Amino acid sequence: MVVITSLFMSIVTYIFFLRTLGSYLYSRLTLKMTIDFTQAKKLNDALSPNPFPFTSLKWLSLKEVKGLDKENKYNAAIELLDKWTEEKRVNREAQIEKFKNSLGQSKVFEVVMSLLVVICFITNFLNLPPASFAIKYYCNFFDTDKYSPMLIGGILTLILLLPVLLIKKIIKYNNTRNGGRT
Repeated sequence: MVVITSLFMSIVTYIFFLRTLGSYLYSRLTLKMTIDFTQAKKLNDALSPNPFPFTSLKWLSLKEVKGLDKENKYNAAIELLDKWTEEKRVNREAQIEKFKNSLGQSKVFEVVMSLLVVICFITNFLNLPPASFAIKYYCNFFDTDKYSPMLIGGILTLILLLPVLLIKKIIKYNNTRNGGRT
């Protein structure tokens, strides 16, 4: 309980205080900006990423601002942040649109991969092929009669999913090389 509470408090402290403190210190010490905590909080998205992002943990260093005079640094930083945020939004929309266009193929691969995972674990617990082969090999290799069903199921899932993932990558590569035509 102490570990969970500590982890929770660490995350809350980071989100509500340390994140802004990091932005403030970076702006003051590295970028030589004269800002307060409220202004630093507005720069959080650029300088200290959200720990629970939807896209990535990338940050904007704002090094272009370093050479400007002190009065214009904050406004230039906000402008760069707005441009960067807009670029991220446009890229995210393009990714969503690309996903919607390839939804049919993606759904087929998702269903195949899901079925493979379920089949691997069912055959593993019932000691049926192909899991029985993996179990027999595992027991012979480690000279034991005991095995972890979850471990064997996980290993078997990885082995069987690799060809499916490879096929998916090849199709994706061919689609991008052909300009998105199928």
